[in-house]
Amino acid sequence: MANIKHNRPQLRLSDNISRELRRLGQTVSLQAEVKGIACDTRMPSLPESILVDLHSFLVACAELTEATSNFVKTVINSSKKRKTGKATLISTRSQRDSAADELVFAATKLSPSEIKEFSSWCKWLERGAIKRKDILFLDIVFEEGLKAAFDRALET
Repeated sequence: MANIKHNRPQLRLSDNISRELRRLGQTVSLQAEVKGIACDTRMPSLPESILVDLHSFLVACAELTEATSNFVKTVINSSKKRKTGKATLISTRSQRDSAADELVFAATKLSPSEIKEFSSWCKWLERGAIKRKDILFLDIVFEEGLKAAFDRALET
């Protein structure tokens, strides 16, 4: 861990969440790198009860970003693997949606002060993505992820 370059924001966020989860006594396996996270300022604190769900949501978003990138590459190269690429894209999108639903469900159980902490963290993340003009990240995490999950929760 000493050789990780912490000037890469996605590693800093993954590292911080992993450290918090280890501190809470839970095991963490980072299967995918969380991409596109802004770390211009210090990350606002998060409620401990939501860290596990948030981590799985961010990992699912990173996997969806990677699948989207791979799908675009296959379309550009006019490869014959479009069907498998599209199936992978649909699969990772459904994983992201289920992780977002779990995160929203966990957020509904928070106290008002914890909801304020979670809200400030989301605003911090969104401001960083807007500052970097990271449209794909904004779409995957906020528009298609959290906003859609909150809309689904309100419908039921």
